[in-house]
Amino acid sequence: MVRSHYRGLGSPKWQVTGVVFWIIFVAGCVASLTRFANVNWILPLVLMPLFASARATLFLYSGTAISFGLACVYAKPLKEIVTSATLWAMDAFGGSALGEQFARFWTLGARLDGMYELAHNGKMWTLFGYGPTVAEQMKKNGDVASHDVISGMLLEIGWLPMIGVGILAILCLKAVHGSVLKLRGKAIFPMCLWMLATVFGLLVHNVFAGNVTATFPVNFFVWFIMGSINACVAWDARKRGQSALHTDESSGVPMQLQQARWPGPFGDARAG
Repeated sequence: MVRSHYRGLGSPKWQVTGVVFWIIFVAGCVASLTRFANVNWILPLVLMPLFASARATLFLYSGTAISFGLACVYAKPLKEIVTSATLWAMDAFGGSALGEQFARFWTLGARLDGMYELAHNGKMWTLFGYGPTVAEQMKKNGDVASHDVISGMLLEIGWLPMIGVGILAILCLKAVHGSVLKLRGKAIFPMCLWMLATVFGLLVHNVFAGNVTATFPVNFFVWFIMGSINACVAWDARKRGQSALHTDESSGVPMQLQQARWPGPFGDARAG
């Protein structure tokens, strides 16, 4: 994507560096991701067309939320399917490395157990939760099951603070996607879509695994890419600010460029 961006600008800069970044990213995925998480390699290709449209982006998030809700309701049948598929794969591939990877799909059952509890266990739903100590003890006693971020937070802090967390997440997503969509038609827009799709896949996987953003080097790439998106948005705002400065100067209107600020989705960038 870096190479494609600079080809679009007609510049040979960063051609080799783009390849090096891709090799480092793939090596980081190989070292850090297992099982279904490897879909993050190709997920950007699927998500880029969706993130290019505000309506398609809303459809994606709505569909993801509805799918999660349905998975909570039908967690038991889904677990039976996962178990059957895992047993078949183990018989087919035996003790090979590929067979070992398929065998690890069995751990999805623990996630589905937690999702089932969300829809069928009233102990999961309290106003302010049980706190981390009591929640952990309840899981050890078998009173509840939790193996994902959502059910874990619900147990610890309760549904009322979770509403606040959800509202904050929606506002952040709206700010980020809105800032990126403003770049539509710019040469840097496809690169931002790729980065946004990559982060989306890693964060969604983190909801179910709970350790993606805490595992090196994946955590480095998450924050590096998010910072890069912010830099791209601020860079475009700076260019628009400079263009406005030249326009105002030609009409005799003064402007202090050194004191201008251009916001990105995660903070402001100052000129100079």
